[in-house]
Amino acid sequence: MESRLVATTSLGRTTVLTPPGDAPASPEANTPRTAMWTTWRPGHGSLTWSQVDEETSLRAGGQEVPGATTRPPLFLGPGLPHYALWSGRGRRLAYVVPDGRSLVLKVWTPGEPDAKALLAAAPVFFAWLPSESALFVHHGTVLQRFDLESGEQVVFSQSAAGFRTPAISPDGSRVAWAEVRDGAVHVLESPTVGPDPRDLRSFNAGVVLSYVSDGRLIAAVGSSPESLAFASLQDVHTGGVLVRAVLTAAWFSPDGSKVVSLHPTFTGDGRYQAKLWDGTGRALGAIEPFVPSAQVGTVVNFYDQYQLSHPVWSADSRWFALCGRPATDGPHPAFHDGIQDYVWLWDTVSGTVTRRAAPGAIAAFER
Repeated sequence: MESRLVATTSLGRTTVLTPPGDAPASPEANTPRTAMWTTWRPGHGSLTWSQVDEETSLRAGGQEVPGATTRPPLFLGPGLPHYALWSGRGRRLAYVVPDGRSLVLKVWTPGEPDAKALLAAAPVFFAWLPSESALFVHHGTVLQRFDLESGEQVVFSQSAAGFRTPAISPDGSRVAWAEVRDGAVHVLESPTVGPDPRDLRSFNAGVVLSYVSDGRLIAAVGSSPESLAFASLQDVHTGGVLVRAVLTAAWFSPDGSKVVSLHPTFTGDGRYQAKLWDGTGRALGAIEPFVPSAQVGTVVNFYDQYQLSHPVWSADSRWFALCGRPATDGPHPAFHDGIQDYVWLWDTVSGTVTRRAAPGAIAAFER
């Protein structure tokens, strides 16, 4: 598969490009200028996006997704009408839509006239099993499995902590989450077929959990109970430290051989630096500091959720993409309309960076 990338500007212009980005990016004719948060339907090569005009709607390949329209427009957060996540092979679409009082999680199977509402809660974080038959949902303090074929609902935890996405192992056999007790944050792991948790390790601060393709469970460990930044990346099973530095997000490549971490520069101008490490934590390179787009800021805050819906790594684990602008380009976009955000493509094999590959405030690789 080509490593196609879709990029959307804050004004809704959508383009599709293929790295290295030295050829002109092609405008995507099937999306309107009001498209937002464009992403791919896995295995189908079609795009999904939120559309905002007199109302908000969710579109999949141009088709309106049932049950996602709000009129007048409602938003989950600034500039965020919906959050949508396809199952691994694009069989089902799970999405969150605001209803004015709460957030409603729904599931839609293309070809069916209606979507099924699973729950109303806030906040809501979720992940698909690879089989596409079930959805694990962290809502409030509850971690719950929804079986979409049998209708069975199973509670795995009544005290899940951290408002983070359930971590699902690549083979779908295990789920991991965090709970707080006895003054510590405990990481628990259970078979996905039913709750039988075992306590793997405890930490003194919050964690964000994700499995690597080789089955390792990685925790981004907070620097303190109050901090939003992380102090390290650790292997939960072995306790080994991969990266020890102040960071705000970390994305492992699909093959698990590399990880890119994002670090504040503490220069006072909003710049961050992305650094590249191999799968064992050996430093491989870095790109020059840049100012992330507002949409990338949202992705970074919830990177464990958005890495599922908006992959920043190409499927072949070569290319990495972020959106933003050099600090030398002029006023921050929040204060000036003339400075655009662009896609930055990083070839993690050769080390070269293609800046301004296409205009874009948010980007996602095809799966």
